[in-house]
Amino acid sequence: MDADVTVLLEAIENSFDIKFERAELDDDSRIDDVCEAIRARFGDRTSDRCFASVVFWRLRQAVIEVLGAPRNSITSSTGVEYLIPAVQRRRIWRALSEAAGLKLPGLEYGHGPGVAIFWASFVVPPILLAIAGRSGCWIAASVIAMPVTVTLLFWLLRPFAVAVPSHSQTLGDTARIVVGLNYGRLTREFGPSRESELIAALRYVIADVTGIHPSALMAENPTLIDLVQANDGLRAQV
Repeated sequence: MDADVTVLLEAIENSFDIKFERAELDDDSRIDDVCEAIRARFGDRTSDRCFASVVFWRLRQAVIEVLGAPRNSITSSTGVEYLIPAVQRRRIWRALSEAAGLKLPGLEYGHGPGVAIFWASFVVPPILLAIAGRSGCWIAASVIAMPVTVTLLFWLLRPFAVAVPSHSQTLGDTARIVVGLNYGRLTREFGPSRESELIAALRYVIADVTGIHPSALMAENPTLIDLVQANDGLRAQV
C-alpha cells in the first residue's frame, strides 16, 4: 500500500476511533468503500443529532473564553483570520482546542516559509558536506538527505506555521472540519449522528489530510491513491 494512503487511512481511523482490517482497503479503494467500512463499525444506529451545531457552539464558547469576544459578534461566517491575529495564532489555536475539548485542524506554512523550507532542504546538506570536506557527490547526497532535512526544518520552523487552512476560513467551516476530526469522540459522548453527517465527516477528514477542498469531494468518488496524489502529496500541517 502507498505510504500516503496508509497515512490517510490512519488519520481516518484516529478521527472515527476505529480500526480497519489489513486487507479491507487498498490503494484502489474508493471513498464509498471507506464509508461502508466505517458504517460496519457503527452499525445502523443513527439519530437526528447535529454534531456541527454542537461543535460550533463549543467553538464559539471557546472563542468567548479565550479571546473575550462578544457573543453577538461570532457567527458561522466569522473569519478565523479576523478573529485570531497571526502573531499569536499558534498559541491561541492551542488554547481554543483545549477550551473546546476538541482537536482542531493543523495550521500551515504560508507560501514564503514553504518555499524557503524546500530550497533550504536542498542547499543545506551540500553546504554541510562541503564544510566536512566531502563535497564530491553533493548532488546525490543532497537528494538522499532531503527528506531528513525537510522533516527537521518543518519541526524547527513550527512557530512560522500560522496560516489558516483554506477549508477552515470561517468558524462554520472550521466546525465542520472539527466534526470529522472528532467524530469518534462525539459519537461516544452523544450517540451516533445522522447518516448524512457521517458521510460528510469522512469527506472533511480526507480534505484535512490531503488539502483538497471539501466541495471538490462532494460529488466525486475517487480512489484513495488518486486522492493522495491530487496535490502532489499530503497537506503540510503542524
